[in-house]
Amino acid sequence: MPPFLRSLHGKALPVGSTQPKGKGKQISAPRPVCLAHLALLPSPCYPFRVQLTPQQVNFLSTLRARGFDVVAFPLYENFVGVRKGNCGALLAPNDAGTFQLYGEPSYLVSGQPSARMIQSDGHWFVRRGEKIPATLERSAELESFAAELANALLPVA
Repeated sequence: MPPFLRSLHGKALPVGSTQPKGKGKQISAPRPVCLAHLALLPSPCYPFRVQLTPQQVNFLSTLRARGFDVVAFPLYENFVGVRKGNCGALLAPNDAGTFQLYGEPSYLVSGQPSARMIQSDGHWFVRRGEKIPATLERSAELESFAAELANALLPVA
């Protein structure tokens, strides 16, 4: 069983959405990098604090064609989030113009990455005090997501 991300803060936001405003602690939003001319995203600005090459933008377009959604995790603005179904992962841009997996894919609890824990009462996906059972179906979905993402990240010769 692979290790899972231990602690990610902030909700995953679909690309192009803005952070909700309201009472309580506000997280300053990163300055968006405009990628409208590359026609990858439905929104004119990409809410991440990363510099992407045209090759990386094309890769994200390929992921979208494979059914992955590109999302933002507010406290991880240096990474690109991807999700499919109830699973998500962080991608780190590298100097070679590609991406590498940052951490491990995780099951999403309330739309946020979780950690897998073994407790006396069973296996759980846990996120800030909220937990859901790590059933065979959920674990299989996570394994399928991880395998599909790993396959997409493999270089093509």
